[in-house]
Amino acid sequence: ITWSLTTAFIYSLTFYFLFQYAVPRGWTEVYNDVDSHGYTYFFFSIVFFIFLTETLFYWSHRILHTPFLFRKAHYIHHRFKNPTAFAVWAFHPVEAIIQALIFWVIPMFIIPIHEQAYLLYVIVVLIYNALGHPGVEILPPALASHPVWKFHNTPTHHNMHHRFINYNFGLYFNFWDRLFRTNHPKYEEEFLEHTPFKKATGQIDIQG
Repeated sequence: ITWSLTTAFIYSLTFYFLFQYAVPRGWTEVYNDVDSHGYTYFFFSIVFFIFLTETLFYWSHRILHTPFLFRKAHYIHHRFKNPTAFAVWAFHPVEAIIQALIFWVIPMFIIPIHEQAYLLYVIVVLIYNALGHPGVEILPPALASHPVWKFHNTPTHHNMHHRFINYNFGLYFNFWDRLFRTNHPKYEEEFLEHTPFKKATGQIDIQG
């Protein structure tokens, strides 16, 4: 909780700087007139931000796992082997600053985004962060074999990353993990073991 509150303070300072200084002064690509780009672009920008930050997060996460940065900063987050929501923002301040740059700062300097679209994007990020740290699986087993949804991450995926630190680096999705072979080889098997829903065998298995 202490580490998470520290991160929340750093994020608050980041948002204060962005929306009290950077945005009003036109330093960013944030705009407030929907008609200037239209509603199609409004929703496209949210999707683009999600895929952009997925890419930035994946590679920065792998960098944080290099021996020096892991030992100096990222190990804090990995102290929690079966994380709960209290560990969502449990970062060393160095990592909190890196995360703030990836999720809150860099994207708004790259492509135009409406203020309300940016707000929706922030909500998506917060939901996905919470989804990755509940300590139990909450999603149905069909995701494991679906041709599209299997690329969507699950609580089990990130939970395994906390236990097997060289695997499962993605946040929203695991397509980078699959492409670069950093998906844990037993991810889908463990996901099916932990899902609280009925499996094809008719069994019910709830993670304790």
